Amino acid sequence: MNRAIILRSTAIGLCLVVGAMAHNRPAPPFHATAATLPQSNDALLVVQKERQRDSGALIEGTITYERDRKRSWRYQRYYVKGRSKGPLAEAVVALSPLDRNPVFSKNRFSKPRTHSVDQKDFRFTPETIAIRAGDRVKFSNSDGALHNVFSPSKIHRFDVNLRKGNESIQTFDRAGGTAEPARLRCAFHASMQAWIYVFDHPHYQVTKVDGRFQLKNVPPGRYELVMAHPAGELKVVKQLTVTAGKTIRLDVRVSPDNKVESKPK
Repeated sequence: MNRAIILRSTAIGLCLVVGAMAHNRPAPPFHATAATLPQSNDALLVVQKERQRDSGALIEGTITYERDRKRSWRYQRYYVKGRSKGPLAEAVVALSPLDRNPVFSKNRFSKPRTHSVDQKDFRFTPETIAIRAGDRVKFSNSDGALHNVFSPSKIHRFDVNLRKGNESIQTFDRAGGTAEPARLRCAFHASMQAWIYVFDHPHYQVTKVDGRFQLKNVPPGRYELVMAHPAGELKVVKQLTVTAGKTIRLDVRVSPDNKVESKPK
């Protein structure tokens, strides 16, 4: 508290004492409040964050895969709950701003987290994760065989061998978004693969077995909502206009038509 604030608070207290003496009654206790003391920069930042949170929108929905018998998808048994169609698991849903919005692009308030990826039954578990730039990923090996984790990705290159019970922690400082995930492989077992999507904002999610996603506290503006499923090479892009305090419901249906290498009809 600086000197000017102390002097002003003292003056207010003296006025209360003098007024009380003039009427022959004890002076009421004086307590400094938010109305009498200016807010600090930290307090103003908290208020600003709360206002941003209150004005944010909600985007929610479900990703569903529809099978095409003429173009079968060999990964379907792992990610789709149902024979012909069903909710799609391990799909990455994320926003990309079409407007220049500093609140969105520079929102880095969360503390770094540590995520886990295991090598079990000769598979990466889970195969797809999404993290914030600066987060760490702990890789482990639960199999009896010697495994390896390597990534040639530009956002984070590394190459480590893991025996059973060993761990390796990697920090992913650079964001690649939906366009450039870090692809993981095992040098000893070619069928093993996984993907790590790194974002510089909090508006992303990986679907579970129910195929649902929910993006909270989205600032108003125009966005592209991107659905990417790396194992199936599936991708869908939709444009959205987000209004403060509103909820957008979006159910996305994907099929072999949405394969990245597919050509428009």
